[in-house]
Amino acid sequence: MTHRRSDQALLIATTQIRTRAALQALTLPHGFTLSVAGTGTVMLGEHGYPGIVTVWLFVTGGSASFILLAVGCRDVRSPPVAAPEVFYNVVPIVVVGLAGAWAEWGWAGGPGFVVAGVLAVGGYIVLVGATSRFLGGRRKAS
Repeated sequence: MTHRRSDQALLIATTQIRTRAALQALTLPHGFTLSVAGTGTVMLGEHGYPGIVTVWLFVTGGSASFILLAVGCRDVRSPPVAAPEVFYNVVPIVVVGLAGAWAEWGWAGGPGFVVAGVLAVGGYIVLVGATSRFLGGRRKAS
């Protein structure tokens, strides 16, 4: 009976460790996905399906902001930062809130969707970078 309990405890502990590792690995991609999907959904909900060209403009805005941020940060020298801890990534809530405000009061049509793409991708990346200290990011030991 004791042996069975220790096996169960080991199984539970192992599952918790592996689940935490999976959560930590998915914290940033999960937030990114929520930000982009949420922003797209808000824009579609507010303005309806705009057509393939406007959807392409949304993707172009997101891609352009990603590329511009990558180019702008390419010469930054700093020690590597570990991935944020899990459960603390509230950035998608802010990004989709901004997108909702933009959808309500911003441009409709192509230019509006470009800006929404920039908000979704660039806004997420910049806000994660700006708040990583509070999200649990820490310097890796050398």
